[in-house]
Amino acid sequence: MKRVFSSIIAWCIIFSLAGCVTIFGRKKQKIKVTSVTENAEIYIGETNKMNDTIKEVFQKDTKYAISARKDGYKTRHSVISAENTSFLIYADLAALGYWGAGLVGLMIDATAQKKMMRFKGSYEFPALIQLPQKQENEKYIWVQDVIVNINQGDVLGKYYQSLGKMKRDKSVYEYKADGKMLYDVPLFKHDMNDILLSYGYSDTAENVIASSWNSLYLTSEIKTLETSVAGLKKSRKAGFFIDVDVQWVLYDGFGNRLYQTTTYGTSDLRLSSANFESSEFKASVKDAIEYAMIELHKDPEFKELVQFDADLATGGSNPLTSLDVNMLNSDNAIQLEQQIQSIVRLSAGDGLYSGTVLSNEGYIVTSYQAISSGDSVMVQINGDWKPTKVVSTNAQLNLALLKVESDQLTPINWHQVAPPNVGDQVFALSFSSIEALDKYVASGVVSGFRTFQDKPFIQSDVPMSVGNSGGIMLNEKGHIIGILNAKANFDNVEGVGFTVPIEDVLKGLNIDLSL
Repeated sequence: MKRVFSSIIAWCIIFSLAGCVTIFGRKKQKIKVTSVTENAEIYIGETNKMNDTIKEVFQKDTKYAISARKDGYKTRHSVISAENTSFLIYADLAALGYWGAGLVGLMIDATAQKKMMRFKGSYEFPALIQLPQKQENEKYIWVQDVIVNINQGDVLGKYYQSLGKMKRDKSVYEYKADGKMLYDVPLFKHDMNDILLSYGYSDTAENVIASSWNSLYLTSEIKTLETSVAGLKKSRKAGFFIDVDVQWVLYDGFGNRLYQTTTYGTSDLRLSSANFESSEFKASVKDAIEYAMIELHKDPEFKELVQFDADLATGGSNPLTSLDVNMLNSDNAIQLEQQIQSIVRLSAGDGLYSGTVLSNEGYIVTSYQAISSGDSVMVQINGDWKPTKVVSTNAQLNLALLKVESDQLTPINWHQVAPPNVGDQVFALSFSSIEALDKYVASGVVSGFRTFQDKPFIQSDVPMSVGNSGGIMLNEKGHIIGILNAKANFDNVEGVGFTVPIEDVLKGLNIDLSL
């Protein structure tokens, strides 16, 4: 009888010990969180713990979003959970003397702990990555276009039952694109330019003009966007990270293609409900894009292309060019039909541009953009194409002076004129960038005067495009007041264009008028 009673007591103790693990081993746990980056600050949620090493008590069966932050470095995110196996599990060994039944209790505890107690009581953040910062000798950069090349049937992500299975890449199922993009395409562009702005590479006060010597622009193609989601049933939330594959194409400020590469970015693990409309999901997408952009900035070839050209930065030096021009003494109006005969079409590489004949010697002013590719510039005269040579340039004003050997050109009629006033009516004479279209006249009003990079410009609401640059702006009497430059570099903004005042054209190209 005593033996039976002892056995019953032993079994009760065994199963009580199993319960001890459940009762005492799951309440709270102290976890050490560290960062290898000196002076980084640890955050739990949005609570700043200030130190690069903390020991915090966490409630068990709860997932916590943590991060390591430091000024000038990419913030690291992760998810931790207080789910460490308790030492009490080994108390069952004390009962092994009773018919081996203690082993049963040990198995019960091990099974109970298996699903949720994996965390080892400490977590160390990887080294923080130092963020790029624009240097004084580097150009401005902005993202002009984004293409999302994710097709129906492409894998958008994988679902895992737990973080452990996510680490072992044992997914339950894959979900695929159904023809709809879960992330707005304009948001990609906004995020990319916002990242560049934070690095100092984007400044709307400095790169307002679309065609600019000190600016570069990127087009990007999102080739993959894959989300890995791990279900966390205990907390009714999900941990997830995002992978992106981005192809970048870099152009100079005048539209010449310079460079192409593909970079990859993987976001940190974040804690969120599995909702593609959530702010956490969008933040994770931006996180992955930033890692891809950081990889782009690490490329030595990219870094070299971002550097200023010394001659362009200083404006270079141009020889003095004296022009014999048709200067009118009368203040009478000049017919637009007469002045438009001085507009010629130029071709360089794959581009078409406008030019204005300044004198009988064959001097033509156009945009620096026309010569920036290094291709020979041809001018169309009476249907025939003739070569030109470059006489002088000013990239900062987007200007170039060319010369062609021909006696079949009609030079512009000059008249000494005061600068225009705000509200004055003006006319723009130029060609279009579309080959099938002929020269044309557009009208508008002067809306202001602007200075960019210490260079003066006339702002007007005359519509402009690439093909217009190098044409002329006339006042209401048909007198020349400037050379068309470029449109404003703003999305969805039309009717804002800039013209170089004629006195600054002459000064910038070192031209002297022989009157």
